[in-house]
Amino acid sequence: MSNMNIIGEIPDTMSQLSQLRLLDLSSNRLNGTIPIWVWRLRNLEMLYLNDNSLCGQITGPIEAMNLTKISIAKNQIKGQIPKDFGKLKKLTLLLLHDNHLSGLIPKGIALLPMLRVMKLSQNFLYGGLPHKMGKHSMLFKIEMSSNNLSGKLPEGLCSFQTLRYIDFSHNSLSGELPESIFNCSSLRSIFLYNNQFGGSFPAGVWSLPELTKIIIKENGFSGLLPSKIGSNITTINISNNRFSGSLPMSADKLNTLIAENNFISGEIPTNLILHAPLQVLHLAENMLSRSLPSMIWHMHCLMDLDLRKNNFSGEIPDTIGDFMPINENNTIDLSENNLSGPIPLSLIQLRPTFPNLSSNQLTGQIPSSFEIKRYERSFLSNPGLCSSDHFVNLPMCIRQPQGPEPEKQHKHLRRLIIIFLVLGSIIIIITGIFCFSKVNAFLTRQKQDNPAPFARWKLTTFHPTNYSVQDILCGLTNNNLVGSGGSGKVYKMCLRNSNCKIAVKKICIGLRKDTMLEKQFQAEIETLGYILHANIVKLLGCISSSESKLLIYEYMDHGSLYDWLHQRDVTSTTELLNWPIRMSIAIDTARGLSYMHHDCSPPIAHRDVKSSNILLDLEFKAAIADFGLARALVKAGEPEEAVEPSLKRLSIQASPA
Repeated sequence: MSNMNIIGEIPDTMSQLSQLRLLDLSSNRLNGTIPIWVWRLRNLEMLYLNDNSLCGQITGPIEAMNLTKISIAKNQIKGQIPKDFGKLKKLTLLLLHDNHLSGLIPKGIALLPMLRVMKLSQNFLYGGLPHKMGKHSMLFKIEMSSNNLSGKLPEGLCSFQTLRYIDFSHNSLSGELPESIFNCSSLRSIFLYNNQFGGSFPAGVWSLPELTKIIIKENGFSGLLPSKIGSNITTINISNNRFSGSLPMSADKLNTLIAENNFISGEIPTNLILHAPLQVLHLAENMLSRSLPSMIWHMHCLMDLDLRKNNFSGEIPDTIGDFMPINENNTIDLSENNLSGPIPLSLIQLRPTFPNLSSNQLTGQIPSSFEIKRYERSFLSNPGLCSSDHFVNLPMCIRQPQGPEPEKQHKHLRRLIIIFLVLGSIIIIITGIFCFSKVNAFLTRQKQDNPAPFARWKLTTFHPTNYSVQDILCGLTNNNLVGSGGSGKVYKMCLRNSNCKIAVKKICIGLRKDTMLEKQFQAEIETLGYILHANIVKLLGCISSSESKLLIYEYMDHGSLYDWLHQRDVTSTTELLNWPIRMSIAIDTARGLSYMHHDCSPPIAHRDVKSSNILLDLEFKAAIADFGLARALVKAGEPEEAVEPSLKRLSIQASPA
C-alpha cells in the first residue's frame, strides 16, 4: 500500500493480521507513532514505513524475530535505536536514516550475521562505532554521515571483502584508516569528508580495482599522490588536507580532480591533460609552478578550471578558443599567479561566466569584448593592462602615431605581399591537381573526426530541466555506456550541477534526412513526453539532429526487472523477487498498459508487450491464482481469446485463500 496518499495513523485493527509477512506503507502521509503491535507480529519479515511523518520512539520488546528488512527512514522518529535490534539474526537491511534518533549505536547490531546494508545517516547519534562492526557481517553498504560519531573506524570493517560503499562524512571521527579499508578489493566509493582523520593516506587505496570515487576533503591526511591513478577512478576530492609531491601522470577515467589547499608542487603533467576526460580541475592554493601548459586547452570536456593562488608564470596560451567547449557556464580562474603577456583574443570565444585573471603581471589592452560590467572584476591588480575607454579606471591605451614612416612601412609590406602572392600562384598552378586531392581527403577526415557543432542539435523538453545540449553530448562516452542494442546505445549520466541521474538512449537514423519522418518522430515523442503515470517511466526530453536522436529518460536506480528476477549479484542484499511482489509488478504493468490504451487521448498502442511475455518473464506460469490480473491484462489491450486459457488454468489451481 505504498505511495497511495494514505493519511492519519496506522490503525490498530491491522494488529489482527497475525500471519502478515509484508507490511509496506511507505511513501504516504501517515503520522502518529509506530504501534507496539507491529513489533509483535511473529511472522513479519519485511517492514517498510519510510517516507512518512511518523514520530515518537520505537517502544516495546521486539518479538518479530523473522524480520529480514526494516525501513523506517525519512520520518521524525526520535529516541535510541532499540538494543533488541541486535537480536534479529535474519536481518539483512536496516534503514533508519533521516530521523531524529540519538544515543549510541547498539553493539549487538555489529554481531548480526546476515546484515548487508545499514543506513543511519542524518540523525543525532554519538559515541564510537561498535569495534566488531564488519567482523561478523558480510557488509555491502554502510552510511552513517551527518551524525556526531567520534573515535576510529573499526579494524575489521571489510573483513569479508564484500564492502562496496562507505559514507562516514560529517562526523568527528579521527585516527588513521584501518588496514581492512586499504586492502578492501571490493570497495567502490569512499566518503570520509569533514572529519578529523589524519596520518599518511594509504597508498594502496589508489590502486583498488573497483574503486570509482574518493572524497576525503576537510581532514588532515598527508602523503604523496601516486604516479598512476586506478583505472576505474572517476572522482577525487582531497581538498583541505596536507598532500604533497607531484600530480599523477596518468588517470584513464578521471573526470573530476579537486585538490585545493594542499602542498602539491611541480607542473601539470601533459599526459594527464591529454588522456584524462577531465571536466572539473581545481588545483587552487597549492605550490604548482612553471608555465601554464598550452595543451590544457585541448581538454574537450573541461568546464571548470581553477588554478588560482599558485606560482604559474609565462603567457596564457592563445589556443584557448579552439579546443575548450563553448558553454556559458565555463569558469576559468587563473588569479594570483605570475602570468605575464597579453590577454588572448580567443578567450572571449568561450563566453565564460567569470574569467578571473586578476592579480597577475598581464600587459597590453583588454579585448573590447571584455570591457563590459559583467567582467569589471576580472582584471584587477594587473598594472600593465590598459583599456580603450578607462574601463574599471584603467589607463587609456596609447595609439600608434600615423606619420610618413609608417606609410612607407605599409607600402613595403604591400610590395612583399604582392611578390608572395605571385610566387604562391605559380606553385599552386604547378601542383594544383595534387594539392586538390590532398585537401579534399583532409577535409573528409576532418568532417568525420570532429563532432557536429552544438547548434545543429535541437533540444525538446517536457519537464523542468537543469541540463543543456552540451551536458548531454559530453556524457556520450564509453565510460557512461550501460547498454546497447539493435537500435542504439544507452548511457547513464549524473548531471554536474545536481544529484539528478538520467538515462540517455542514442538512436542512429543514418545520414539521409526525411522531413516527413522527422515530423512523425517529433509528434510521437511529444505525445510520450506529456504522459504522466506512476507505472510509466518519465520521458524528460529529446535532442535531435539529422544523424541521430537522443531520448532523455529519468534513470531507474534499481536496475532492470530481468536483473532482479534472474541475475542479482551474490553479494547483493536484495533477494530474488518473491511472489507477492511479482504479482504487484505484473498488475502495475497492466495498469500502465491500460492507461496508454484506454485513458490517453489519443490512445497509444504499445506493440512490444504481451500478457504471455509478462507472465513468462515473471515466471508465474500457473502458480498465481488471481482473476484480477487476467482481467487487468484484458483491459490493457489483450484479446479475450488470448487470456482465456490463462483464466482457466488459474481457476483450476486457485488456492482457498
